[in-house]
Formats: sequence, structure tokens, C-alpha cells
Amino acid sequence: MATITVPYQIVPHDYEIEGDVRSGLRATVTCKLAWSDAITFVNEVLVAPQAERVGLITWNAPLQFPSIGLTGANSTPPIYCQGFRIRPQGAGNAGTITPNGGLAPGEFFDTAFVTLRFESVTYINQTGDDPGFLNQLDPENPITACEQSVKLRGKMRSTKGRGYVYKTSGKPVLGDFAVPETEAILVLKFPRVPYLPWQLVAPYVGKANSQPMLGCATGALLLEGLDTDVTPGTNGTLQQKAVLEFAVNLPGSPQAGGYGAVGTDWNMQPINDGSGDWDYVVAASNTSITPLGYADFRNIFNSLAVAD
Repeated sequence: MATITVPYQIVPHDYEIEGDVRSGLRATVTCKLAWSDAITFVNEVLVAPQAERVGLITWNAPLQFPSIGLTGANSTPPIYCQGFRIRPQGAGNAGTITPNGGLAPGEFFDTAFVTLRFESVTYINQTGDDPGFLNQLDPENPITACEQSVKLRGKMRSTKGRGYVYKTSGKPVLGDFAVPETEAILVLKFPRVPYLPWQLVAPYVGKANSQPMLGCATGALLLEGLDTDVTPGTNGTLQQKAVLEFAVNLPGSPQAGGYGAVGTDWNMQPINDGSGDWDYVVAASNTSITPLGYADFRNIFNSLAVAD
């Protein structure tokens, strides 16, 4: 959580709370403090994520809007500071020649009014932000500072007619026919990564998970790719919005559509004998070799996920 070390006072007449059904709650709070402390103040309020190398990210949640001690229906949901506006005032040092023409904190002006903008966010900053973790792909292993969504879509798989017959006539099915299947795409967006993570993620693309994760069984999760967009941080540094997409192989899963680990290993295929059974596809020369390799995706999340 943000830790503020400089003194400030809240200006009560600029205090507002509003909201709507599309963007949730918003609040604005104006604070009065010394102009020399203004930049330090906003940096401490917003707390940019930090990393000394491509790896573990040091994270502290931005300043949280207070719940004012209310509970139940009158409690304030968690909203966090997402922006600010600084208005320097009072020519306390007007007669002094300053190296930056009065633009640097502490020069020319003596006071600053800082308006903080609090908003609802689309990811959890702290464990209490989503009671029961109902909006987490894996409620038992919640991911901080990560937007999570799912795309369900249908696809057609071609299968051999061998082993199938027409029910009424009993005649064999000739050639191939299409079988509809369901596929899920899990989308994980890390909006504030302080480095470009492509070399971190590249070795895992095109591989299946070696460990159960994100509510999916071993082998059922395929990392399809990474997209990144550079974005400026509030403290002047560059950050990346990193988006990971995982494809879940749902067909053949006995638990698909229910709770718990779901999905079928991507290295399994239906046996074309009409039995409906699935089996692993392996190299004829070495049965330990599968078409898709396996990787421990936890290594990615140990770096992209954040630590307090």
C-alpha cells in the first residue's frame, strides 16, 4: 500500500464522489501541501512498479480511497488513485531568480493544490478487492495487478469416417467428416510491467503446461502468444502492457463445463475407431516424444506477477 511521507491537508470543498454502471465509482480529493513536496507526494500516492532487471516486479498498491468505517450496503468498494492534477499557487519566492524559471518544485511558488483522481480498477490490487476471488481464473491462486477474461469459441475438427456407421442403415461412413468442438481462450493482461518481457516469455510460446494452473489440467493449457504495448508511467518512466493468451483444449474433458481442473492434454487426440476414446500421440521411434513440448508456466508468473 502507498506510504505518504510528506505533510498535506485535505481541502474539503473539492471532495466529490460519482459513478455509473459502465465505469464504476470515481472520487476526487484535493490536497494542499508545499510546492516543494508536490512531485514526491504524487509519486508516493501512485507508486509506479519497479524492477532492476527482467524478473520479479516490486509492487505496492496505489493510495486506496478510505472506506470511512462503514460496513454492509454503505461501505465504499475498493477504488484506487489513478491520476492527479497539480496547481502551484502563491508567489512566495517571486523575487528570486530560479534556474528553471519557477517550473521545478520549490521554485517561485510556495503552495500546491493536488487533486487526486480515484477510480475503480479492473484487477485486484489487494486480496480484499474481490471477495472469494470470483473474478479470478484460479481462485485458489489469485494474480495481483492482472486483468483476466475468457473467450469461448467453437471450432470444427476433421475426423476419419473409419470406425463410424450410419445409425439407421448401419452402412460405414466414408471419407472425413467435421466434429464441432469448444475452445476457450484465457486472456491475461498485465497493464503495468516495467520492462519489455518478450525474451522472458518466448521460450514458453507453443508449449503446454507441465503443471495444473489457471483452473486447467496438466497439458490442457497452450500458450499461444504475447502482445505488448509501451505506455508512459505517471512517474515519467516507460511501462509495458503485456497480454498473454492461452488456449484451453476442452474437448474430451470429463470436467469441462464444471468446476475444478478442466481440459484435455493438447497431445491427446480422439482414436478414430468410433469408441470416442482419446489417447496420447507420440513419436513412433520414441514414445516419450510428443508433438507439443511441456513447460512450467509458473516461471512466467513468478516474474510478471507482483510482490509487495
